[in-house]
Amino acid sequence: MNILNSEKFSLYIAIFLPIFAIILTVIILIPKTSRTSSVYDFVYISDTYNVGYFIELQNGHIVKQPLLDQNNRPIPINGKATAKPDIYHHDVVKNESRKLTFEEATKLTLTEGYISPGGYEVICGGNSNRGMDLFEGLFFGGGDCSRRFLVNREKRASTPVKLTLKDQWDFRLLGWIKR
Repeated sequence: MNILNSEKFSLYIAIFLPIFAIILTVIILIPKTSRTSSVYDFVYISDTYNVGYFIELQNGHIVKQPLLDQNNRPIPINGKATAKPDIYHHDVVKNESRKLTFEEATKLTLTEGYISPGGYEVICGGNSNRGMDLFEGLFFGGGDCSRRFLVNREKRASTPVKLTLKDQWDFRLLGWIKR
């Protein structure tokens, strides 16, 4: 009778141990993003420095600062300033950007830093001539900024970001919109 019980016990272990291992693995690997909303919208700018001022973040708000020389005098603009920096609000859920006026942008409260409060950052996505763009972007920072990704390294989550820029090299993150 002990042999029969030990055979049943072995059978139960043979059946339930792999099922338990699979369930445990799924629970561990489920990204936290499905449990909590940790994705924040962000504001970025197309950097253009020939307009006589610099746009930056101070105390969570966007401000214009004059470009100064070593003696703290405004740097004169050579000729007529033809391009002004464009400010964009990127909706992460819709993965689309919309242009903001400077007045709209100043009304937003932003967090400083390259990493959002939810642990995400915008990174270069790699060289389009290679096959491992995402791998390269996640682990080596990429080299070609023709594509960018919204990445959370801790949660192993990555999403391509569609930016509205003429030149992807002009991208500069100003901050993450506080909720």
